[in-house]
Amino acid sequence: MKRNIKLAIISISITIFSVSLNAQNTWQSNLVHLDTMTRELSYTPETVSGIRIPDFSRAGYKGGGIPLPTVAVKLTINPINGDNTLHIQNAIDSVSSLPMDSNGFRGTLLLNSGVYRVYGTIEITTSGVVLRGTGRGADSLSNTQIWGLGNTPLNRTIIKMGGLSNNWFSGMIAGTQTNIISPIVRVGDKKFRVADASPFQVGDNIIIHHPCTQEWLDSIDGGGTDTDPNWTVNSQPIIYNTRIEKIKCDTIYTNSPVFNTLDSSLSQSYIYKYDRAGLLENIGVENLRVDIEYNLADPDDANHAKTALLVSQAENSWVSGCEFLHFWYAGVNIETANYITIKDCHAFSPKGPTIGGYKYNFCAGHAAQNTLFTNCEASEGRHSYVSNGTSLVAGVVFHKCTAINSKGTSEGHARWTTGLLYDNFVDAGNNPFIGYVLGLYNRGQWGTGHGWSSANSVVWNCDATRPGTDGLIIVQRPPTAQNFAIGCKGNVTGIGPYSHPTGYIEGANSTDSLVPNSLYEAQLYSRNYLDSINNSSLTDVISACDSYTWIDSITYYSSTNLPEFTLTDINGCDSIVKLDLTINTIDSTVMQSGITLTANLTGATYQWLDCNNSFSAILGETNQSFTATANGNYAVEISQNTCVDTSACLSIMSIGIIENDFGKGFVVFPNPTTGNIKIDLGGFYSMVEVKTLNSVGQIVWLYKFKDSETIELDINGKPGVYFIKMTTSENKNATVRIIKK
Repeated sequence: MKRNIKLAIISISITIFSVSLNAQNTWQSNLVHLDTMTRELSYTPETVSGIRIPDFSRAGYKGGGIPLPTVAVKLTINPINGDNTLHIQNAIDSVSSLPMDSNGFRGTLLLNSGVYRVYGTIEITTSGVVLRGTGRGADSLSNTQIWGLGNTPLNRTIIKMGGLSNNWFSGMIAGTQTNIISPIVRVGDKKFRVADASPFQVGDNIIIHHPCTQEWLDSIDGGGTDTDPNWTVNSQPIIYNTRIEKIKCDTIYTNSPVFNTLDSSLSQSYIYKYDRAGLLENIGVENLRVDIEYNLADPDDANHAKTALLVSQAENSWVSGCEFLHFWYAGVNIETANYITIKDCHAFSPKGPTIGGYKYNFCAGHAAQNTLFTNCEASEGRHSYVSNGTSLVAGVVFHKCTAINSKGTSEGHARWTTGLLYDNFVDAGNNPFIGYVLGLYNRGQWGTGHGWSSANSVVWNCDATRPGTDGLIIVQRPPTAQNFAIGCKGNVTGIGPYSHPTGYIEGANSTDSLVPNSLYEAQLYSRNYLDSINNSSLTDVISACDSYTWIDSITYYSSTNLPEFTLTDINGCDSIVKLDLTINTIDSTVMQSGITLTANLTGATYQWLDCNNSFSAILGETNQSFTATANGNYAVEISQNTCVDTSACLSIMSIGIIENDFGKGFVVFPNPTTGNIKIDLGGFYSMVEVKTLNSVGQIVWLYKFKDSETIELDINGKPGVYFIKMTTSENKNATVRIIKK
């Protein structure tokens, strides 16, 4: 049964999404369906992994869909001769000392056009302050240019904005940690039960923490690091920064989803109220250029400023209309930040070696979450649009962004980033790095044991076509997870640097138009998820194999959404719980054609078994079909949608039979053999002459059997190939090739 999750409609104040109701030559994904009349979205889980595409609409300023504010100018300055670092910093500090208005703003510092030579670092460390220029162009008469000069201190950043303390959301308000008691919280879910909801209120900023346990690491093959050491316990915790939208008894509803399945049998996840001390809000940088000095004679020179702009320990903030040049690490780097928008920005021509650790033009660093990069351009980056913050990064959207003459891949870069969306991304120009353009894949031992770089991430309607050879968009399926490529153009493939299952690829290089054109824009209109749930009830969404016994003690054997049950907690709080149950069944039937067995079910995972050897796995036999090399009894174990079933054993007894006049009942076993052979003639015969020949056709034994239905022979010679020829008085003949081990 296909389960659709309906999302209600929400109106927002920006007009970025439109659908022509009369559009021709369009198509829709099997996983995401848009009702072009109502603009409702519905989602269907992907069949192999059982994972549905999550909602990315909370990415961006104020949680997405809110226009960037225009903050009034309170102070204007012009450039001065010499170093402008202190000149600009003093002006920022003056605006920072102003009182905050009711909207959370103090004011804007306007840098008039001209060149501002900066030998240090400019910092915005107070909420409600905006730094604005007159434009980002090359003409300093009408644009604001900050020139980052010198290399003191070493590897510095030119502009920093935020609290500047990278705690990676680890700050916890004492007494608020409580376990998630829902056994499974699936990708895309926005609700779960907790052991104690009493410390929390609607509107609280909470952190969902999934510890990195040995059990979880085992479930993802240690990270998939190839010959590098596996990831270690506690090395890759998964965190999600979110808000509470509703509390119903012990169930908490959040405003953004989890992007990784939380399975309590692998890791006991918990939540806590985030201590927001030092976090800055409503800060911005607008309409200016940062150009960093480097050695013109050495394009690999890295003895200059590292990063143009860093956003750190910030929320509900933005960077817009800016251009960043000649950094060696990043044009924009985001760390310990939530609800950030990077809009209409350029990060061009990084200078430094084209090796690991360099040239991440737009970088989602550690604990960058719910961040929107939209309408941005990058050139000559190794990883132009990248998650470089491992498992701490989530909910990052690259929307309508362009990479030009890339030297590598835009990608989830390392260690299980979840919830990346590349939406209408374009990679153009040259790409010398074996054509890799976009990557949601396993990086194995690349970098420092990067392994599975991203999970439960999406490339949607992206374009890597170019004259000559198209760019490679690589999408692979990680253990316990999935990655998706829908409606993309170019060489869309599951073949990457390391061999793994192909992710979900649909509609590659279609000549028709994908609807919705932009997943992010469509989700902005359809994210009123909680209002689609009846306020007086909760829904227990369950997927099970074959059968499921619910809290009403009834065992259900088929999918249903009808059952209801009333729960009463120790405080007398009643909740009506509804069951939305999907029963996944596996077709374990097998077809036999001679010595070849084929499972009927397609698109699953297979392991063929030797029934005569305690159902042990047959090494290397993991395809849908299996051809026996020895007589025996065989079965197949089939896995799909987390369900596992084993077929009945089927007998193969015709290995080695070359000629047979005896009929279907004629069986010779075992073959291969250690010496003893049993022959079932399939009927009664008055005389049977049996010759045993060696591999060169010499007769080595001759026997005659009277009044026989079965015959036993001992092949006492050396190991090798023998032939048994049988003739009866009734002119029945058979020839069998025997292998003696």
